[in-house]
Amino acid sequence: MPKLRVAPDLEMFYLMDDFTDPWTKPETVLMLHGLCESTASWYAWVPTLARQFKVVRTDMRGFGQSTPMPEDYPWSMDTVVDDFVALMDKLGIERFHLIAAKIGGNVARRFAARHPKRVIAGFVRRFISRGCQRCGEMRARNAGIHKITFSQMTALSMERLHVESRSHR
Repeated sequence: MPKLRVAPDLEMFYLMDDFTDPWTKPETVLMLHGLCESTASWYAWVPTLARQFKVVRTDMRGFGQSTPMPEDYPWSMDTVVDDFVALMDKLGIERFHLIAAKIGGNVARRFAARHPKRVIAGFVRRFISRGCQRCGEMRARNAGIHKITFSQMTALSMERLHVESRSHR
């Protein structure tokens, strides 16, 4: 099982699915799960996405097969974002799409705000926002993150997703 040490206190578990034609250079999708979830939560999406994209699924720190965090761990959104930056750096992936669910949506929005040049486009399934929801949605929209439901996402053809993502560069 692939793991990378992305921080002194974290070995991050990840899976990379790539069923694209070997002579192509596909864009990458990084998938961020919600609380009490893992890479397995994206399993049903892999066959569709991995045919046209390189798909990176990870277990966030403290979840799944990544390093468990102590009970008194001082959680911060920026630390979690830094974990994903380090992972993608170690994998040699500079720019990518973000697909996120639940708390992963908040991480994706923070990631896009801190590293806008790395995010091609983002799609968030049901995110929770503390503070002003309208302001949070405006910041997310300005960073290229779009709130989308599972049924909307699965209804989109991969060609349409690809075209829409290019328009937000």
